[in-house]
Parts: sequence; structure tokens; C-alpha cells
Amino acid sequence: MNRLLDRLWRWVDALVTAVTTSYDWVQSTVTERLRETLRVGLGQPLTDEQYRRTLNTAVGQYQSWLRRLVRTLNTRTPNTVREAFATLRADFDITFPRKVEQELINLITATHTRIVDNHLEVRRLIRRVLATNPQTPAERQAAVDRILRQAEREGYDLYTVDSRGRRIPLNVWARRAVDGHAANVALSAYQRAMQASGLDLVRVSSHDGTCSKCAPWQGRVLSLNGTTDGYPTLAQARAGGLFHISCRHGLVPTTP
Repeated sequence: MNRLLDRLWRWVDALVTAVTTSYDWVQSTVTERLRETLRVGLGQPLTDEQYRRTLNTAVGQYQSWLRRLVRTLNTRTPNTVREAFATLRADFDITFPRKVEQELINLITATHTRIVDNHLEVRRLIRRVLATNPQTPAERQAAVDRILRQAEREGYDLYTVDSRGRRIPLNVWARRAVDGHAANVALSAYQRAMQASGLDLVRVSSHDGTCSKCAPWQGRVLSLNGTTDGYPTLAQARAGGLFHISCRHGLVPTTP
């Protein structure tokens, strides 16, 4: 029981890595493909009409590629999550309602519309290039370079907006979302296992260099389920900052 939460944290880390590796790859691959799309026709002695047709063809090909990419993610992500929860059930003998894993799948795949919508960003960027009416290869190169620098600053439209209105890159958002959801599962599993063993009190681990959110809780005794008077509950500690995203503090069973 002393090492159960550590094992559950390893399960969380494995799930985070399995899911977010795909999104790190998506972020870099989509960005590079977008750059290639905008650079089509550069350096070629094309008329204005030929250049516009070349760009439009490139955007169409980019859209088709993007849709295939999202279809792959829509298959890969659910499979990865389901395999992780199958491991949780088999290795830990812990069963959760299927809706728990489906909630995580839905949370991630819902953002795939942001990837699909990226083609709108490509068309917007190309309109900005063409609006400068570049006629020569050198003028076109300069216009594309200028637009790409701005797109780089804007994250190529591959972001989601959090509750505070901040733009979060999709790969960063996916990592946080998976970590947060899986951590909730791990802590819930730990509570259930402790409760089944008739245990309620746990001590929070301590380590140097802890963050300001966790520092007030280090070494303190908590009541997991609120059944022991005189101790703050795990829910109160979490509301106060303990077990934030990527937090891996431990809990050790203890006595009054």
C-alpha cells in the first residue's frame, strides 16, 4: 500500500507520454507542412495568375493531408487511452466506469477541429501574401518570409484558448489535459484502495525545491475521505494547490 501511489503515478506518466508524443509530432509536422505550402512557387518565373493557381493547388493538397492526419489521430488516441485503462484494470485490479476513459478520449479528440480549421489559417496567410501584389520571385520570397515570421509568433493557429483567455499550443494543452485527467483517476484509485483496507489517514511526502502550491502541505497528515476528525481532507489539500498538473507528491498511510 505504501508504494501504490508511486505505481499509479508511473501509470499516469506512461499515459501522458503515449498520448502527447503524437501531439508533439503533429505540432512540428503541421508547422513544417504549412511552411512548405506557403513557399510553393517561390523562385519560379511564374505570372501572377500562375502563381495564384499554384498556391491554391498547394492549399488543396494541404487540406487533404490535414484531414488524413486528423483521421489517424481520431483512431490512435482512443486506442492509446483504452489500452492504458486496460492496463490499469489488469495490473492494479482497479475498475472504473467506461465513461471515465471516454471522457478523456472526448476531451482530446474534441480539439482535433482546431487542427482541421488550420487550413483556414493557411488561406488567410496566403491572402495576406497576395494582398501585397508581389510580381517578381524576390518580392514573393520577401512577402512569404514576412508572413511566416508573423505566423511563427502567432503559433500557426495550432492552439486552444483556456478559461483565462490564454492561447495554449495544442501539444502543451494535450499534455496538461491528459495529465490532469489521469491524475484524478490515480488519486481516486488510491482513495478507493485505502478505503477498502480500512485506512483513512495519510502523510504527504516532502522534498526540497517544492513549489509554492505544494509547500504548505508537505509533511501534513490528511484524511482521504473526511472520516477522521481534526485533519484537513485530500479534497481541501487539492483545492489549496496540492497535486496540481504534473505534481508527483506521494502519500503514505499513517496513524493519528
